Amino acid sequence: MERYKKCSIVSLLLKVAEEKNPFKISFFSSRKLIAFYILYLLNKKDFYGQELMLKIQEDSKGMWIANPGFVYPVLKRLRREGLIEGAWSKDSPHPRLIYSMTEKGKSEYKEVYSVLKGKYDEFLEKLEMLKKEVFSNERNSK
Repeated sequence: MERYKKCSIVSLLLKVAEEKNPFKISFFSSRKLIAFYILYLLNKKDFYGQELMLKIQEDSKGMWIANPGFVYPVLKRLRREGLIEGAWSKDSPHPRLIYSMTEKGKSEYKEVYSVLKGKYDEFLEKLEMLKKEVFSNERNSK
């Protein structure tokens, strides 16, 4: 764990990945999940803020409607930690801050991704077991 003292968001994500009980420290809390998902999206291409929010909403099939008061602080934190950067685009009718992944962000994203992939699968398996236990018995609905 000592090797993960790079950035606070990366440290949090890796701490979650090392936790044996995913319900104790939940990666799947909104801010951590959205921070990781934003890094995932920016690893693929550059986005401006509104475009990121629309992409998150589209990818979640409307289950998560991004709120600027929620997303922009996450973007600010990722910038402050040097994982992403922003540059103003003058190609549109009004200037937009285009976010892109830094080299540091790419490197740390890959590290977090490799650690979390197994944990995510493990979490889904446990959730599926819980679902079967709770919802497979009609007596539980009464």
